[in-house]
Amino acid sequence: MRTGSNLENYFILIRPGRSNRTDYSTPEEAQADGAVTENVGRFLNYVINFLLVAFVLFWIIWGYNKFKSLRTKAEAEKTETCPWCLAKITLNATKCQFCTSIVNEKIPPEYKRDANASSNNNTLIDLQDS
Repeated sequence: MRTGSNLENYFILIRPGRSNRTDYSTPEEAQADGAVTENVGRFLNYVINFLLVAFVLFWIIWGYNKFKSLRTKAEAEKTETCPWCLAKITLNATKCQFCTSIVNEKIPPEYKRDANASSNNNTLIDLQDS
């Protein structure tokens, strides 16, 4: 096994070439002589390059997702819940975009939603009829 100045020159000589030499300095020189080589250095070089690219892409995607989650947190702080339909609406909205009710008006107690109303299967229509 001959080694060169860089990782790509590491190779294993499997079968000597036409001249029966065993002291090739590069895989290209050995293959030009007709020798059969196992290019271990080239394989390791490709693996290292792949891992470096994967590592860099991981951190780029991680940073993007972190930035995106911070941005959605800031947007979530600018919303409130509609008291009628419980949908998320903008903080300064006067009407809900989903149920078109006025957001700042007081809800009569018989129309308020709570945990007990959902367990009794009461809807707003049922409450109006009773």
